[in-house]
Amino acid sequence: EPFEANVFHSGLLWVGKSRKDFNSDYSVEIYSDNTLKGKVTFPHSATFLYPYGANSVIVVGTGYSPNLTHYTIIEKNGANFSVRTKQVPMQAWARQWIGNYNGKEFFTDPGGNQNDPARDDDFNLASQTFFSMSASSSPRYLTTRLRLPTYGIKLGSLFYVLNAESIGSPQSNLNRVDPATNAITKVFPSFRNALATISTIPGTNLITLVESGANQFLIVDASTGTVISTTPIDEDSKSHAIMGKCAVIGARTAKTVKFIDISNTAAPKEIMTLPIDLPSGEFKTLNKIDVDPVSYKVFARSNMPCNPMVETCNEEWNRVVVFSGETATKIAANCRL
Repeated sequence: EPFEANVFHSGLLWVGKSRKDFNSDYSVEIYSDNTLKGKVTFPHSATFLYPYGANSVIVVGTGYSPNLTHYTIIEKNGANFSVRTKQVPMQAWARQWIGNYNGKEFFTDPGGNQNDPARDDDFNLASQTFFSMSASSSPRYLTTRLRLPTYGIKLGSLFYVLNAESIGSPQSNLNRVDPATNAITKVFPSFRNALATISTIPGTNLITLVESGANQFLIVDASTGTVISTTPIDEDSKSHAIMGKCAVIGARTAKTVKFIDISNTAAPKEIMTLPIDLPSGEFKTLNKIDVDPVSYKVFARSNMPCNPMVETCNEEWNRVVVFSGETATKIAANCRL
């Protein structure tokens, strides 16, 4: 399982699954209280999975035939789940979904617009790496130019997108993109050190970031770009989520989950760090954190690809786990608003 597609939304845990032993059974399984409530399939990988409408999620990935990107909207209707899949035409390549604006879906394409005469004349020019489309329209690239966009979110009417300056480079920034005007501004005046993931504090104009190269957690004013606070976090931390008054941050190789009290955004403080006490053969790496902001449950996903051409692939280390029992009670007591 090479992908991190996993999200808790609308009271349900949505778990993306990809090909195993070269089959093509791409799917999302939907759970409630650890019970499987439904499973849907579609003709593309579940590379990324995001909350969408009140009872729906959107999945982005690459199809096996044809080898093009797609997006699928899965909606809960009573006890059933409906599926709508849209194939992205060859002229565009959807990597991540960053939001809906004026009825259109917006995606990043790190490879950039291939039909861009300006790039033909100047290879040093950053590519047009954002496009929009809908179920009834073709892809349209924004004139916005940004190198290697990674993760992004929509806050208000603007998109906030992380980017890297080059493949493997720690030099990264947070960028504000206006889909109405195509204008783009860098939030930070200078590069940060490997910005990894982005979220928001609900009900505020504050953005939260994991700066993995500096082992720190940032709270940033989206309007001004002011860094309100920085908090040390564990090495190799990446995924994070906001739950109640806590920032919940996962350390990939250590397989630990850190809880930081952000009720005072100017002076966050660490509450506790919890290990995932499972052997490597059951939980290889902690790649994604998800939370239930109502019941204060914390979910952690391990995903690690295995190539049956060169490996036996008899380990079952790809799974989602949830903290339970006394640990879950402790988490709720510390994070409840």
